[in-house]
Amino acid sequence: MTPGVYLNLPEADYFAADAIGSSDLKKLLKNTADWWYTSTHNPHFEQPADTPSRILGRALHCLLLEGPEAYSERFSIEPDPKDWPNAARTVKDLRALLNDREVYFKSSDLKPDLIARAKEAGLKNMVWDLIAEQHLYNVEEKGMTPLTTVQDRCVRHMAELALQHEDIGPAIQTGLTEVSVFWHRPDDDSILYRARFDCLRPGFILDLKSMSNWQGRDVSQSVIKQITELEYDLQRVFYDEARAEFSRFVEKDIVFFGSEKAPLDHFDPTLDEQIGLLRTIAPRDTWQWVWLFYQVRDDKTGKAPILVPRMHSPEGQVYIEAQVAIEQAIANFKEYRNRFGLETPWHHAERLEELEDHHLANLQYKRSNVA
Repeated sequence: MTPGVYLNLPEADYFAADAIGSSDLKKLLKNTADWWYTSTHNPHFEQPADTPSRILGRALHCLLLEGPEAYSERFSIEPDPKDWPNAARTVKDLRALLNDREVYFKSSDLKPDLIARAKEAGLKNMVWDLIAEQHLYNVEEKGMTPLTTVQDRCVRHMAELALQHEDIGPAIQTGLTEVSVFWHRPDDDSILYRARFDCLRPGFILDLKSMSNWQGRDVSQSVIKQITELEYDLQRVFYDEARAEFSRFVEKDIVFFGSEKAPLDHFDPTLDEQIGLLRTIAPRDTWQWVWLFYQVRDDKTGKAPILVPRMHSPEGQVYIEAQVAIEQAIANFKEYRNRFGLETPWHHAERLEELEDHHLANLQYKRSNVA
């Protein structure tokens, strides 16, 4: 990827780029050798199967940040018979429908023939088999992601709550969403870095995070625990660097539209509006980081939807320590890259060492309690 700002870059193209993002940094910091095995350099890497929670997360991102049109283009809702009570299902239903609409059919026609005649007459939204067939076509031929009606209901409810939130809703509706940035650091152009902002506004950056409060903890403490355990501070600080690069690229007009890397004059009906937002957002020297934690409703287990926005300023000991950790992660990457290269699998191996009793002090403690 050419360094710069990318608007409307497909998610698949973003993750296919040979670049280091915040998730890479967390892995490089503690398990450096593992990084290679999920990178683009491993020809044997197998993408893990989608989980329902990941699918729901992508669906919410799409509906909330990109709008209903993008949502309907990427996700196909599995039809629920309860939502189509009047759809023709049996031969008798089909004959009645065709008679009512004065569509010719033979008395000898079987069900497939009647369905075909209904389809030719433009009645596909009134025949259950054709309704189900359209969903199958969307998934298998158009590559749309399937969602159940339950999942769709949960996603729409969550998006509605977020858009109605007095602090967050206006930002989502007026911000610039799904903005990707690729850059090199001034001291080393051999490493490409990447970041993808969920939502950019002049005053702050909004980042969506799913949560699962299945144990019923205090919600405020639950999100703090998640930030701590998953080390979200690294992404938060790293994205400050990305935000500065974003401003620099916009000032120099290094902005691309979509995956074709078209320059700013590339035609698109929404391009003028997006360029205007770019010009408004980029000059700001200071901004706040806002996490929006969410939990979608679950009617089966009786869990209510949750929205928890939390802000974090670019200062303090946690911020400083995250900066140090990021530099260490990058240093680890360079060390392993220099040692193995990028085409050879990485590994971690230590020299043989003798364990002393003080290394196994916990064993002695356990034995002291044995009667």
